[in-house]
Amino acid sequence: VFIVAPGEKWQKIDVDYFKILMGAIDKFPGFDPEIQGVYLDKDTGVTKAQGFVL
Repeated sequence: VFIVAPGEKWQKIDVDYFKILMGAIDKFPGFDPEIQGVYLDKDTGVTKAQGFVL
């Protein structure tokens, strides 16, 4: 279980990791990771990750 915590500051390596993870979600349906604080939208056929930002 991954957790995206409020106030986190991501670096490029963090963003790259999540982009790779998102690609794996589309390639391996049914093996979606649970990421606390992130909501997955699959309505368009491509998985998009969303979170609430203040």
